[in-house]
This record gives sequence, C-alpha cells and structure tokens, in this order.
Amino acid sequence: QLLLYPNDFAMIKNAKTNTCLNAYGNGIVHYPCDASNHAQMWKLIPMSNTAVQIKNLGNGKCIQAPITNLYGDFHKVFKIFTVECAKKDNFDQQWFLTTPPFTAKPLYRQGEVR
Repeated sequence: QLLLYPNDFAMIKNAKTNTCLNAYGNGIVHYPCDASNHAQMWKLIPMSNTAVQIKNLGNGKCIQAPITNLYGDFHKVFKIFTVECAKKDNFDQQWFLTTPPFTAKPLYRQGEVR
C-alpha cells in the first residue's frame, strides 16, 4: 500500500503487518510505520517507460534488485538493497507499482529465525 505525502513522497506499507519499508544501512527492513522517520519516506521518480525509480529521503539512495541477465534473472530476485541512484534508465532500479494480483503470505513471521 502506498501512503502518499506532499512533494511526491510516499511510504510503502505492508497492510497485513502494518509495517513500512525502511532504509537501513544499504539494506531495507520493515519497521512500524512512522511518518516522521525519513528512512521510511520514498520519492517515486518517473522513468521514460512508466516505471519509477524509488529514492529514499533519509539516505538519498535508490532501491535496486541485482539483475545480471535481463531475460533470465527475474525469477531469481529475492533481495533488494539501496545504492547510489542511476542517472539514466537502469533495469536494476526500475519498478512498476501495481495492485497485488493475489494475497501472499509473509516469508517469515515475527520472531521466527531462519
């Protein structure tokens, strides 16, 4: 769920757990939503193909998924992190925001260790 704020900022919320994406170091974690926490504020920057680049207000970095083979790696992406924002279109930093096609269960539950 996107919680929209002025100046094209948004919080990205997991409605099931009531937590928001939070930049943490070079990674991303879920923390209880807090509109005063800049690490949870994200700027959605439009790209030329209707995708967006997602830039964090707190650290100034963008969300990236490691893609080395454009046509073969999409099913392998299971981690995301923050890096310096690309100055031009970069497949690793392009995100399409849509409504979920189905309800998904969390991979981990609170307090569970794997």
